[in-house]
Amino acid sequence: MTQILSRGEWLNVSTEGFAEQQRGRPIEHLVKELVQNALDAIGNDGDIWLSVEPIDDRHVRITCQDSGPGAEDLRNLNVVFLTTKKDSVLQRGRMGRGFKELLSIAEHATVHSRYQSLSFTRDPATNEQLVEFDGDAVGQIGFRAMLVIAHDDAQNDLGPYFSSFLLPAGVSFYYNGKRIASRAPAHSISARLTTERFANSRWEKPTLATTVELFACEPDDTPTIFEMGIPVCPIDWPVRFHVNVLQRIPMNPNRDAVASGYAERLRRACLPTLLPLLTPDETRESWVGDAAAKTKDPELQRKVVEQAFGTNIARSTPSFGRFDHDQDAREEAGATILDTKQLTGGFKRLVADIVPSSKTLAAETRAFRETEVVSLPAYSLAQLAAIDPKAPANDIEKAVVRIGRDIVLETLTFCEMIGQKVLNGLFPKDPPKLKVAASILREAEATYSADHRMTFNLSIAKLWKRPADSYFLLVLIHELAHSQAMHHGDSFTRALERIAAETALSLYHAGVSHGKKAVT
Repeated sequence: MTQILSRGEWLNVSTEGFAEQQRGRPIEHLVKELVQNALDAIGNDGDIWLSVEPIDDRHVRITCQDSGPGAEDLRNLNVVFLTTKKDSVLQRGRMGRGFKELLSIAEHATVHSRYQSLSFTRDPATNEQLVEFDGDAVGQIGFRAMLVIAHDDAQNDLGPYFSSFLLPAGVSFYYNGKRIASRAPAHSISARLTTERFANSRWEKPTLATTVELFACEPDDTPTIFEMGIPVCPIDWPVRFHVNVLQRIPMNPNRDAVASGYAERLRRACLPTLLPLLTPDETRESWVGDAAAKTKDPELQRKVVEQAFGTNIARSTPSFGRFDHDQDAREEAGATILDTKQLTGGFKRLVADIVPSSKTLAAETRAFRETEVVSLPAYSLAQLAAIDPKAPANDIEKAVVRIGRDIVLETLTFCEMIGQKVLNGLFPKDPPKLKVAASILREAEATYSADHRMTFNLSIAKLWKRPADSYFLLVLIHELAHSQAMHHGDSFTRALERIAAETALSLYHAGVSHGKKAVT
C-alpha cells in the first residue's frame, strides 16, 4: 500500500543551495556516489549494474543496482546526513549523502529494496514534490535506484571514467551492460596514513595502518589517487602508476581533492617501492627529496642521494685563504660537487646531513693516499740521527745506511730550512711549521700532508745525490706547492709558479750550498 511520506520537498531540508552545489560538479562525480554506496553494500564480493542513458541534451536516466542485502527501511532515505550504518574508515560513502546529492537535481526518482519502494514524484495538479512509500512492492534483490536528472553534461560519455575503477577481484561491475575488467596491483605497500570517520557526533582523523596498492597505468592514463578503487584526483609524480588506498581518504567537501599534505605522505609511503624504478633525473625531482627528507630511514635517504647524484659526491665548501676545497675534492677524489644553495628543500636537507663537505672528502682522500703511498713508518730528523750505521734495525734504516746517514740528514735539513723560508714568505702572518721525514714510498718521490709534513722516498737514489741537482729541487718545489693546493689542477699550476719564485728568492737571500757545490 502506497502512502505519502512528505509533500513540498523531497529532502527534509531546503534543496536550493544543495542542488546548486551539485549542478557545478562533473556528472561522473555525482554518479560515482551511487557506485560507492553499492560497493559499501556488497563488500568484496557481489555484482553492481550501472546504466547511464541520455534522454536529451539536458536530461539523463541513471540506474544503479547491487546484489547486497538491501535497506531495512527506505523511509529515512530523504533525510540529509542521516544514515543507519555505523561509520567506518573502510566505507567509501559519507553519511548517506550520495543518493541525496543526486536527488537534489533529479526530475524524478524511484528506489526499490526488498519489498519496499520509495518514489520521488510531483503532484500533477500542484507540481509539489511528493515522497511516496510502498511497503508491499514487488520483491527486489539488493538495492536499486533510478533517477532522471538535469545536467549540462547529460550527453557526456562516462564509459572511460567508470572503466578506470580499480575494484576488488570478487566484484563484477557492469557499465551499460559491459563488464568492467578487473586489474591486479603491481605492488602492495603497508603504510600508516591519516583517514577519517564520524564517531561521537564529530569527525575524527586518526592515523591508521592500511595497504596502498600500485596499479600500472594504461597508455592514456594520468597517474591518479584512488580511494578503495574510486578515482579521486591526479597525483604528481613521474612514475606510471595509480595509487589505491584501501581506507577512507580525507578530502574536500566535493571529494575531488585530497586534504592538504595527504599526497605528500602518500608519496613518502610509496618511495621505498618506487625508488628502484626511478631514473637519476626522476630521482632528482623535488617530491622525491621532500619525501625522503621526512622519512626516518637513514638507509633510504642515503640511497636517494646516491641514486640522484652518484656515490662520489661532496658538499660545496666556501674557499678560504690558500685552499680551494671544492677543487681539491674534484681533482684529487674525482668527486661531483653539490651546491646546497642550488637544491630544493628536501634535497638541501639530505645533502647537508648525509654528504661530506669537500673539505672533509679532500682531507680523507689525502690521508688514504698517504696510507697507500707510505708502506713503512716515516723517520723524522731525530729518528734518522739516532740510527746506528753498524746495526740497522729495519728496511728504512738499511736504506739510510746504504745512502749514507749524513747525506740523508744534510739533504733533509736543507729541505727543512729552504721549505720553512718558503712558507714564511707565503704566510707571513702565521706561517705553518714544516716537518721533514724519510721513508720507503710506493710510486712517489715524496708526499706532502695536510699537517705540512714532507716525506722523501729513500728508494729513489737520484733524490740523494751529492751535490743535489735540478731533479731534487723540482721535487722540493712540487711538494711545497701542495701547501697552496692539494690537487693537481689549475690552482696547483699557479701554486707551482709562486713556490718556484719563493724558492729562488729564499736561495738567493740565504746564499746556501748543499754538499760541495751550490744548489742548482
